[in-house]
Amino acid sequence: MAEAEMTAHMNAAGQLPTLLDRLDRQVRGLQSASRIGKNDHALRVLDAARRVLQHKDGLPALRQRAGLMEEAGLFSGTDWGRPAQLLPNLVKHTLTHASPQTITLEAMSLLRFLVVAKGEHATPELSPAQAEQFLTQVLSFNLDRLLGQGLDEAQRHAQNALIPAIDQLMRYLLQEVGTDGVLDRLTDEIWRIMAQRPLQVDHVKEMILQIASALQTGTALAADAHRGADRLISALFGPTALSREDPGIPAYVDRLSRADERTVQEEAYALARAMHDTGLVSDYHASFLRWAIDADQTKVLPDALGLSSTGLDALRCYEALVRALVDVAIQPGTAQAVYGLALMLERGILYSPPVAPSLWRLLETSLTEECICALEATCGTALPARTHLIAGLIMFLGQPLGVGQGNNPTCQSARALSMWALNDPDYLLWLIAQVARRDRLVLHFEGEPLDTATLPPGLATSALLDADPISVLLVPHLDRAYAEMGRRCVGRPEDPHRWVNPELHGWWVGRDFHIAVDVATGALKHYESFLR
Repeated sequence: MAEAEMTAHMNAAGQLPTLLDRLDRQVRGLQSASRIGKNDHALRVLDAARRVLQHKDGLPALRQRAGLMEEAGLFSGTDWGRPAQLLPNLVKHTLTHASPQTITLEAMSLLRFLVVAKGEHATPELSPAQAEQFLTQVLSFNLDRLLGQGLDEAQRHAQNALIPAIDQLMRYLLQEVGTDGVLDRLTDEIWRIMAQRPLQVDHVKEMILQIASALQTGTALAADAHRGADRLISALFGPTALSREDPGIPAYVDRLSRADERTVQEEAYALARAMHDTGLVSDYHASFLRWAIDADQTKVLPDALGLSSTGLDALRCYEALVRALVDVAIQPGTAQAVYGLALMLERGILYSPPVAPSLWRLLETSLTEECICALEATCGTALPARTHLIAGLIMFLGQPLGVGQGNNPTCQSARALSMWALNDPDYLLWLIAQVARRDRLVLHFEGEPLDTATLPPGLATSALLDADPISVLLVPHLDRAYAEMGRRCVGRPEDPHRWVNPELHGWWVGRDFHIAVDVATGALKHYESFLR
């Protein structure tokens, strides 16, 4: 059974009791094992614990058994046997590069620290305060996991299904330990990530919500932990005077309808300022745009989007299209698309002859059932799949350099999508139209057509669940085409990228190809000419 299928199988509602029963049997076997047989039984416990760890509801059950596992001797004879001497800065490396058994052992050690910190278990030489401090430091060193910053290609491929399990573990620890001691570093990391203006910010918004909760309940310990946090919180939950206390969307719209012209103008300025300052968009911003159009207050749209003269000209030329895009795609659940809309207008790409007609055509396109299912699996069902698709496209066209691949081994596809959104948006729109209407792409390799509907899966063997809507639709097809191009290069004497990259990415990729490595031996060759 494939790893992805195994994970889905274990996550079935009736599987957790079976997995826990097996784990308990293995723990009892470890308890009664002789000193010589401890190691074999410990490996069996780790194998059973790994399966529970991968279950979406497995962490509380493992937490309940962490103390018992330690008493049974799971950590005996290992580096984890003396918890007071463990170093928190080494945990990240272990969780990233170690074998599945070692990763599981590290995860159980972290849960052991948690139960000690909460007073649920006692360990010699480790006080609850020490355990809590250790976990706080571990969380600080693993902020990338908390904020959804994926691992690199090799790590992603090596860890397979343990990646989401460890990410879930980190979020669970943060929820249990709280943000005390990590607020300052967490806030700095959020600002660093948002400076790159990524398309996907859901993890960032979740962390800002955690920070807001900590500050509101007074659990933040250090005064300097507030540095930068207030601006992030207000940008999401109270960017303007009328929304400062986070009154909710209906109350905010009611206040807008009763506000005078000057107040509405100030709201527009404040929303644009918060958006461009942080890269985050509040749901109030989306509601403001929809209200402005419905109330025939479109004169405030340029200020609400923070447009320069370039963006203003584009808005005036294509106001009907912008209205249609807002109507379909800009909702409180897709507020981040407001930022994409502003940047798309600033880029001036609507002046490119094919772009505006392609957008109009896509607005009228009915999605295939396969596309709807894929989008709903990733984005949920609260809003129509077409809303998520158009919102994702607006963000793509506005922020072409913000594309990420998530925890998916599809770097070539992500790179191609980013390049097309930047250099040839009408080609990107053509690809989206193909998939939206027919759930297939027809590309070409050295003059031969490649129909992705007939090709086997590439590196992305399962659905993309942590990617933007455009990637969710296109990457599986691009990945199949890329893999097929690679298969057709088998047996050629040089690196297959020499032929694949120009064919997949288009004429922007140069036909000259230089490599300083002998593909057959892995040794350097012609290094001096490579450096020219």
